[in-house]
This record gives sequence, C-alpha cells and structure tokens, in this order.
Amino acid sequence: MSNCSESAGKPAAARLFRDMFGAGMIYLTAVLGAGLAIKGFAPPQWLAALLAVAPIAPALLMLAAQLRYMRALDEFQRGVQSEAVLIAAAVIAFGTLAYGQLEDMAGFPDLSMMWVFPAFCVVWSAATLFVRLRYK
Repeated sequence: MSNCSESAGKPAAARLFRDMFGAGMIYLTAVLGAGLAIKGFAPPQWLAALLAVAPIAPALLMLAAQLRYMRALDEFQRGVQSEAVLIAAAVIAFGTLAYGQLEDMAGFPDLSMMWVFPAFCVVWSAATLFVRLRYK
C-alpha cells in the first residue's frame, strides 16, 4: 500500500517543489527588496508598512501551492500530512508559549514573530518524515 501511495504522489510532490521554489524565490526577493528600500530610503511609516507586508503576497502563493498538493494526495497521504500538521502546530504553539514565558519572566531576548511561520514549516517537514517512518 505504501509504495502505490508514494508513487501516486510523485507528480504532485514535483509540482509542489517547483511551485514552492518559485514562490520562495519571489518571497526572498520581496523580503530583501522591502528591507533595502525601507532602510535605504526611510519612507514614511505608511509606505514602510506597505513594503513590510508586501512579502505576504508570495507567501500566499506558497499556501496555494500547498493546498493544491494536499488536494492531489490520496486519503492515506492526507492523513499523514494532517498528523504532521497537528504535531507541528503543537510543537510551535507550546514552543512559542514557553519562549514567551522565558522572555517575560527570565529576561531572554525578544524574538521577532516573523520566525514563527518558517519554524512551523521546518517542524512540519520534520514531522512528516517522522510520521512516514511509522508506516514503513
């Protein structure tokens, strides 16, 4: 069952990689461009705010790619992904809660909220590998 399921998802995984890579490059360009523009030109706050949130558009392209991928998966693969997302959400939720307590009560340095989503993506990927190993 696992081999059939894995081979069925290969075209979807290839498309996901291509779409995520493209959107990721656009995101990286938008983040770098916005940062350079804000630091280099010191625009008014309203324009700096618009530039700062501009990278959200390519991030939404990443979300769309992930949704297309999930819709292309079979029921078993969706179950694996759902379990991995739940694990990632729990790890990040409790991790950010714990670190927030450390910031507030133990004097740890402040971390930008900007790192929560990338951390979620990394933990999701690791959790996917972990969940898949259970079925091998």
